[in-house]
Amino acid sequence: MRRKNLTEKMGILAGMSLLAWSMAGCAKTPEVLAVRAKGAEAIGAYQETEIRGTDVNVSGISDFDNNSANGSNPGIDLYTVLAAPKTYQSEISDTTGKLKVCTDAVVELPEASKVSAIYVSQHPFEQAEMELITKTFFGDAKVYDASTYTEKTKEEYNKALKPPFSFREELIDPFFAELGTVNSFYGIVPVEDGTYYRYEMVKSNSRPMQVFIKKVSDLSDVEESRGSLWFDYVSMKTLYSWLPDQEKLVSDIGISMEEAKKISEEKVTLLNLEGMELTACEYAVEIGGHDGAPRPRDLKNAGYCFHYTRKLNGIPITYTTEPGGFKDHADSEIKPWCYEALDIYVTKDGIDTVSFLNQYEIGDTKTKDLELMPFSEIMQIYEKMMIVQHADILTDKRACGEDVGAPVEARTYRVDRIVFGYSRVYDPQSGDFAGVLVPVWDFFGEYESDFGKGGKTGGTLVREENHSFLTINAVDGTVIDRKSGY
Repeated sequence: MRRKNLTEKMGILAGMSLLAWSMAGCAKTPEVLAVRAKGAEAIGAYQETEIRGTDVNVSGISDFDNNSANGSNPGIDLYTVLAAPKTYQSEISDTTGKLKVCTDAVVELPEASKVSAIYVSQHPFEQAEMELITKTFFGDAKVYDASTYTEKTKEEYNKALKPPFSFREELIDPFFAELGTVNSFYGIVPVEDGTYYRYEMVKSNSRPMQVFIKKVSDLSDVEESRGSLWFDYVSMKTLYSWLPDQEKLVSDIGISMEEAKKISEEKVTLLNLEGMELTACEYAVEIGGHDGAPRPRDLKNAGYCFHYTRKLNGIPITYTTEPGGFKDHADSEIKPWCYEALDIYVTKDGIDTVSFLNQYEIGDTKTKDLELMPFSEIMQIYEKMMIVQHADILTDKRACGEDVGAPVEARTYRVDRIVFGYSRVYDPQSGDFAGVLVPVWDFFGEYESDFGKGGKTGGTLVREENHSFLTINAVDGTVIDRKSGY
């Protein structure tokens, strides 16, 4: 169980074969200087050489205010330090002219003048966290074992579970014991208005903490609710025109975004997580009960989603839909673990869904003041690597024997947000489940694909609102694969 991005969810809903074709490939991505070799040794060398253990002035500017709570210096900001504009425009293409990248973007920089590298690790998912999460979202409501709750008589309903909750241990795959085990708890929480919450907690190696909460109207809907998924509205609207327009959607939601935000913020405050702040919010739609491609009858609910990440020393962790934890090859010595994520969905009926994954333990500062590459140099890497990283979509892979169709005939990427923030990379030298928050640049937008003849775009438009097309390390310009975390 894990947080899914739009492409994964579409695979569940409609088997988005066209998207799969565009991502599959047998051709090797060309090697360039900005692509670093993978593996534990490369990660270790990177940590030693690029993230220095001594303080370095950002771009040669000294005399920062070290007493500032957010690491900023009055009169100096990152736009000045990095010589970055407020907006950026460019247009590039490959040699065929079929793969284009059009950039007309806002450059988003946090209010800070220097940037640190910070250690993080897996926060233990133990009794204290379970009790705090339960108390935060359910107050004094009673929690029952979902496997037996429906069989109880009314006289036995008072026999609620008390922490510590008992986790059931199972093999992830009975035929591959080396994959390890998963420990899970599955509860039901009845609330005063007559509805219920499905309450699940799961622990495994790559996902050390998973908490899922889902509101259901009736006990008979508990299992059916597993087939419903929340999507960001903007992304879905580009794929399915039958969704209501934004004005009607807001009317249907029946609660303002500010009111919903207040409900969400109250809960997050109670969790007492260092630096946890709202970094993205969006209209959301819940789709379920589908048979093939979703249809109007499959629209179950509408609301808002609030995405939270840490903000440390004035620099937020950039929110993306990528869960991480992917092992890029079998021989890798890296033990994968997924990114921290806290998403809360709110409707007119209050909190509908909560997903809290892989809580971080915030550690010491590794480097107080990193030397960052100028914005202009980052853009040179971006314009080269956007073509290199996405070149495979034009390659015909059917000769490789893969179950794919014809390649994309042409594609145009339109980037409208360039965002500076933190991303977590692995630090195997400090332990199997240790990492470092490093500054990165991410590029967001949409793309339009043509699957026909002639090489003209104007076909399928896809926008994943928080899917990063490319992630570049702001210190050394290397490309970071968010799926694998380095």
